[in-house]
Amino acid sequence: MTKPLLPLLFVLFVSLHSLAASQAVDEPKVSGASKPEPSAAQISPSQPLPAPKILWVSALGDTNDHKTGIEAMIKVKVNNYSNLLSDKSGHVILFINDIPLDSIQALTDQPSDNAFVFKLNRNQILSHFYRLGKRDLKVTVSVGKRDGTLIPGDYHNFTISFYNRIEMIFVVIGLIIITLLLIWLGIASRLLKQRGSETYSLSRTQLAFWTLIILSSYSFIVLLTADDPDLTSSSLILLGISAGTSLASTLVDERNMKEKKPQSNQPSKGFFFDILSDGEGVSIHRFQNAVFTLIFGVMYLSEAFTTLQVPSFGTNALLLMGISAAAYTTLKAQGDGSATPINPPDPESTTPKTETTT
Repeated sequence: MTKPLLPLLFVLFVSLHSLAASQAVDEPKVSGASKPEPSAAQISPSQPLPAPKILWVSALGDTNDHKTGIEAMIKVKVNNYSNLLSDKSGHVILFINDIPLDSIQALTDQPSDNAFVFKLNRNQILSHFYRLGKRDLKVTVSVGKRDGTLIPGDYHNFTISFYNRIEMIFVVIGLIIITLLLIWLGIASRLLKQRGSETYSLSRTQLAFWTLIILSSYSFIVLLTADDPDLTSSSLILLGISAGTSLASTLVDERNMKEKKPQSNQPSKGFFFDILSDGEGVSIHRFQNAVFTLIFGVMYLSEAFTTLQVPSFGTNALLLMGISAAAYTTLKAQGDGSATPINPPDPESTTPKTETTT
């Protein structure tokens, strides 16, 4: 049985060998060394890096890590920030409530321990986020670039504190006391009265008004923010205009005293009537100066209290105040609208004389 199978197996082996040889001859020859085809895993795109994420935000140097002032330093820890650093569009800056704060950039673009450190900028924080009566504000913190590229912030447990409530109460009480003291001195002394007269002086009142306005605003800002901002040029110009007007008015009053004009030694007819009137009644130049002073004073206080920044006015507004003060001073020097009254004729001199005949 086994012998007949041997020739059959031999024939089958030879046939298979011949078939393989013929297939090898039919395949085309490729010149050069052949390279294996890459696998599917090799040609698939690389997986993207994980998206960066804000892990936590902390205040440096404060007892409360989740609450800070407007000029403190904060640390923002970011995970997977490589994509942000690979972008060459500029320095890393701070975003608060998705608002880019250009002047608040990271102290270094190579963070240590995956954390960026920022020094808050007082002016930008106040201009963007402070509102009158709003002491604390919960914010969303993030980091990014000036071109708008940012790491989406989902860390909400952080608060910016603009001022201390107890300090606010003391500041308001102090300002009220100073105002009442100034009013009392104006009534009980000659602080606001014209030289050589019992009438109240518009120029002295204006000087006291701007002194109180600027002092109150500056004290309010310093005590609430623990900062000493520079006085703006507008503040100095307004104070200079009122001081110059007061000086010029005093010189005019002294001249009137020497010349014994009727404007001197007059009794007071009430505060508002005194500052708005001259020898002939309420005058337009005094009324204009008083109204402009009041309006600009209210604007000054409003800006200081709502932004916690020393106010600044435009050139035209300051020029308007200067023109108004110059008009008041000039007209006062020319007689303040009051003319020396003409004494009525003596009745005896006007009575016709009758000749008597004997």
